[in-house]
Amino acid sequence: MNAKGISCGFAVLAVLLSGCGDAIHEGLTGPYILIAVDADEQLSVSRYVGDGISIGRIGPVVTDAGWNTNYIVAAVRPEGKPGTPPSYYYLDIAKDSTVGDQYQAVTGPLSKDEFDKAKQKLGLPEFSRHFPRLR
Repeated sequence: MNAKGISCGFAVLAVLLSGCGDAIHEGLTGPYILIAVDADEQLSVSRYVGDGISIGRIGPVVTDAGWNTNYIVAAVRPEGKPGTPPSYYYLDIAKDSTVGDQYQAVTGPLSKDEFDKAKQKLGLPEFSRHFPRLR
């Protein structure tokens, strides 16, 4: 194999390897992450349980997220429907568990008004991470 063939081989390998791993993988608080495995359109709030395994809690498609030590909040639009107004969710970290219903600590979908009322009452965090390309 000549140098040109080797260069092409490395280029193909680099492209294939770039597809490995997560499209998005960001830590939030504790075991919680924002994750999209293959495509940004899969972005969800999940609980990491170890060995590369996470269990979905909110989404997809998460367009905005925020968190503190008590809550995680997310704006979510329906998959395949860009431009659709989001629904709102919050996860009460103290009520979450790796046992039982994976959504037991999640409240939503909520309208903007319902979410704003819950935000006032519970002291939910502001959205601090934004994904405008997913809106």
